[in-house]
Amino acid sequence: MVRYNELNDNPIPITKEIFGFCGLGINQQTIEFINKSCEIHNSDPYSVYRAKATDEAWTKILPNEIVQSIQTELNNTIFEKFIK
Repeated sequence: MVRYNELNDNPIPITKEIFGFCGLGINQQTIEFINKSCEIHNSDPYSVYRAKATDEAWTKILPNEIVQSIQTELNNTIFEKFIK
C-alpha cells in the first residue's frame, strides 16, 4: 500500500515503485505528465491537475462521528498506520 502523502511528496520514485510492482516500465512521457501535474492546479472536479491534498483532509470533510468510527475500526489493524 502507498500512503497518499508519500505519493504527493515523492511522485516519481513512488510511481516507479508502483509500476515496477505491476511489472511495467515507466517512460519519459509518464514522468513529464507527473511533473506537469504537480505544477498545475485546476479547480475542475474532473481535472487531473489539482493542488496537493493531505492524508488528513478526509477528517475535515466527513462528520466527526464517521471519522471516529473509521479510526476505531482501524485501530490495532495493519491499516492503523494509514490514519495516523
